[in-house]
Amino acid sequence: MVLLVVALAILMICCAQIDDNVNHLFDIQNTNAMRGFWCIIVVIGHTPLEYVNKVQDLILCFGYIGITFFFMTSGFGLALSQARDPQQINCFWRKHLPKLVISCWILNIFNAILCYPSQGQKSFISLFKIDIWVIWLLVCYFFFWIMHKAIRKKSILCETMIMICIVAFSVTIYMIKLVNNYSFTAWITECYGFIWGILLARYHKKFYDLFIDRWEVKLTISLLVSLVLGIGYICFKPVAFWGDYLLKIILGLSIITFILISNVKISYGNKINQFLARCSFEIYLVHGSAYEVVKILSKERLSSGMFIWMSIIVSVILACIAHEIIKKILSLSIFHYTKN
Repeated sequence: MVLLVVALAILMICCAQIDDNVNHLFDIQNTNAMRGFWCIIVVIGHTPLEYVNKVQDLILCFGYIGITFFFMTSGFGLALSQARDPQQINCFWRKHLPKLVISCWILNIFNAILCYPSQGQKSFISLFKIDIWVIWLLVCYFFFWIMHKAIRKKSILCETMIMICIVAFSVTIYMIKLVNNYSFTAWITECYGFIWGILLARYHKKFYDLFIDRWEVKLTISLLVSLVLGIGYICFKPVAFWGDYLLKIILGLSIITFILISNVKISYGNKINQFLARCSFEIYLVHGSAYEVVKILSKERLSSGMFIWMSIIVSVILACIAHEIIKKILSLSIFHYTKN
């Protein structure tokens, strides 16, 4: 597991360069570098219970940052795209829905084939199931779309209303889950990443200007704040609302802020994390099946560390295959969108 931690560090910092140019802050290359890193963290964090260990358990405590980051990149990308071309809101769903829903359905079939030896035949209706993460992302997309349709000429008001809707939805689902003691997984805190992305898109230059001066000092302070909040979260995680909700959100924002501050002067990106980023969506949705494949092939004889390593490798291989299949299907003319 020590080797895995070293590999994760190399994955993120290999080929990183000092760059004072504001244009590289959270650009495509740097965003992809972070997506490639966080998708592997998600695979490690979701390791089956029988293969967990202390290092994996520690990563699991903060693995939700990866999902928060995926929400953030979506909010950031949508906000920038909308600012460049306000009229594209008219074909919003035509552009985005196939990439999310059709991809989910294709991956359901893909996963059903992979898991057939261990789980048997899936019901036909289960092939049309949409992953809970994608559902939450679609909810954020809906708030983004409906507010931009309703409030066209007042962008600040529009974005404020989007953020209010997301907060209200998150708090409502949390309260329902708390009162009814539901155990289903829902991205109640992670969806705040969508808000952080919208804010970064609007205040991108101001964020850079705020942290470029005395960068080393501010980066160190940000790291220390994240460490303190991280220790606090581990201690108070069982506390309802204040620990498992509010502190979790603040910690997520703190860690993401630290990463962004580092990105102010450090440009990330190498061939490996850029490659992983291209199929990060598929890695997330297929890694559960990868665990089953590794169990079958290894006859459940692997150690915890080796199981995690093999799961990462198999997840990436399966995700690459699924990515190519999805790309071929979505390239069909029926899924092309045109602007109104």
